[in-house]
Amino acid sequence: MTLECKNAKKLNGFMISLDLSLFAIALIIGILTFFMQKVYFNSVSKIKEGRESLISKNEKKVSEIVSIYEEKLSFLNDKLSQARIEASEIKENIRNKTQTEIERIINEAKALSEKMLKEELKKIDNQKREAIKKLEKEADEISEMIVESFLKI
Repeated sequence: MTLECKNAKKLNGFMISLDLSLFAIALIIGILTFFMQKVYFNSVSKIKEGRESLISKNEKKVSEIVSIYEEKLSFLNDKLSQARIEASEIKENIRNKTQTEIERIINEAKALSEKMLKEELKKIDNQKREAIKKLEKEADEISEMIVESFLKI
């Protein structure tokens, strides 16, 4: 069904012919678009907006959780470095105390050994004097015996 306008207009030398089915199809497409917009696209749009809103909220929550995590991680790293510093100070302190105690024990042992050495040297000296006295007495006795034996002869 082609309907040609009685008063056809020329556009750049062409004739426009209108088909009535074109208007019907345009009307049907318009009505379908309107109903699709109201029935389908609005509900899809609402679902899409809801999901976007949920995603946005979840992204905010995730960013908040990440920032809290980073703060706690930074705090724990600070505490860990402080603990390491304190541990090294305690370790150095213990090392110094141990070294001081070792030196004290060594000094006491040296003093004790020197004291024992002096005592033993005194004992040896006393024993030496006694032995010399004893030997002198025996030598005197032997010399007297020798002198007496020479005198008897």
